[in-house]
Amino acid sequence: MPRYKDIDAILKKLPDDLPYKASVKRVLMQAPEADVVPREECEKWYCEYHKIKDELRQEKEYHGATEKAADKYFTDLQTAKAEVAREIFEGLEKVFDDYGLEYFNSNLKRQIDEFILKYTEGTDGKQA
Repeated sequence: MPRYKDIDAILKKLPDDLPYKASVKRVLMQAPEADVVPREECEKWYCEYHKIKDELRQEKEYHGATEKAADKYFTDLQTAKAEVAREIFEGLEKVFDDYGLEYFNSNLKRQIDEFILKYTEGTDGKQA
C-alpha cells in the first residue's frame, strides 16, 4: 500500500550529523501506513462512477418514455373499447327502430349473434 509521505525522502532531508537521526528513522518506519489510493486510480474510479451514473440516467429516461407509451396505449385501448360498445348499442337501437319491438323479440338471438361475430372475430375467423 502506498505511503502518504515518502519516508525515504524525509530521511534524506535530515542532516547526517543529527544526533537522534536513528530514533527519527525508527519512529517514521514504525508509523502506520495511511490508507491512500493513488490519484490515477481515483480518477479511474471517478470516471467509472460518472459513466455508470449516466447509464442509469439514460435507463431511467428510457423507462419513463416506455411507461408513457404504455399509458397512452392503455388509454387508446379503453377509448377503442368504448367506441366499439357505442357502435354495438347503436346497432341494437337501429334494429329496434327499423323492425319494431315484436320483430326484435323474435330475432333477438340472431341479431346479437351477428354483433358478437362482427366485434369478436377477425376476417380470418380467429378471435380479435
